[in-house]
Amino acid sequence: MPLHASHAVHDIKAHYVWSMKYRKNFLFSKKYQEKLQELIFEIGERYWYRVTKMGTDGDHIHLFIQSNPDDSFSKIVRTIKSITCLLYTSDAADDLLCVALGGRR
Repeated sequence: MPLHASHAVHDIKAHYVWSMKYRKNFLFSKKYQEKLQELIFEIGERYWYRVTKMGTDGDHIHLFIQSNPDDSFSKIVRTIKSITCLLYTSDAADDLLCVALGGRR
C-alpha cells in the first residue's frame, strides 16, 4: 500500500538485515523477540516508517520497511539501531539482557 503525502504518492520499500553485536543469540527467546518487535513498531510510528514485516533468526534481524523519499536508508537504520540499543542497555532494561549486549551492570 503506497504512502500518501499532500500532493504525492510514493511506494519505497527496503529490506534491512543486520546482525547483533558479537553475534549474540539472545533473540531465540520469545520474550526478547516480542519486546524488540514492539520497540521497532513504536519507532516506526514515531518517525513515520511503516514496518511491514519483521523477523529474527536468533542472531540477526530482518526488517521490511516502507518510508518516504526524504528519509535516507542510512538514517532509518541509524534511528532504529540507536533507539533500540539505548532502550535495551538502559537502566530500565532487564539485567540479563543488558549484560548480554555489553551494557553496564
